[in-house]
Amino acid sequence: MVVSIVGRGNANIVCVVDHDYTEVYRISVRFGQLSANNTYVQDNYKYIDSVVRNIGPIGDLLVPMRIQAVPAISELGDLAKSEGVAIDEEYMSCIVMPHLYAQQNIYKKLDHFNRVHFNEACDLVTWEFKPKWLYQSTDYCRNCSHNAWKGRGIGYCFLDEPSVILHEVFETQQQLPLPREFLDDITKYLSAPDNILQRLYAAQLQAKDDLALLMILRDVTCFLSWSQKTREISVKVVDVDLKPMEKLGHWKSTEAALSSLPNGMKRQRHDFGGTTHIN
Repeated sequence: MVVSIVGRGNANIVCVVDHDYTEVYRISVRFGQLSANNTYVQDNYKYIDSVVRNIGPIGDLLVPMRIQAVPAISELGDLAKSEGVAIDEEYMSCIVMPHLYAQQNIYKKLDHFNRVHFNEACDLVTWEFKPKWLYQSTDYCRNCSHNAWKGRGIGYCFLDEPSVILHEVFETQQQLPLPREFLDDITKYLSAPDNILQRLYAAQLQAKDDLALLMILRDVTCFLSWSQKTREISVKVVDVDLKPMEKLGHWKSTEAALSSLPNGMKRQRHDFGGTTHIN
């Protein structure tokens, strides 16, 4: 078994096995024991399949996935062990899913929420982004206020007009050789009423009274993949994992800090298209 790491998060490592770039294995390193990670992966998969995948606005956009048990005495097990996971079971539960940018070998991080993958010919492009909080339950824009508080220097909101978002994310980047057709087609897609941002907003609104589900929907990653040949855009949503309830304290402290900011530091709540919300 040959293992190549293609992605890494705080709680997961994403790998390609035996040079098969059509799919990836995601191993959990959230906990210090393999048994705890296995239990989490299995519970997480059941929750995604029974709850998240049945959310009307976005359920059909979730990336397909399956659970695969692999021997713990393997290169994947060795990788988990190197991350401090104690191997206390014979098998390791992995989530396997399609590799969403397998044909794009060039990668660029654009800002805290955006990455782009493309091939050398720039005729296959995948935009990876985290919209975060779209449905707002406060009188200020949570995304914009949080970015200002963190000093990120981000001059757009995912609730803005598509042309504003794409200008700030892509057109301000130096030496980014993306075709004009890519930006035109993405602008057209994001201007349609059933685009991923509108659908994710509707999903967050639907889940507003279910904190566990709502926090998942506020942390998803979206992949928009474009082909110059077909001029088509495919959309997939990932990172729909159960959040540990220990994070609730962090979320609450962040909200308390934002709500206590002086009004001059808060960014006004607005709706899609950048229209200011009037209470």
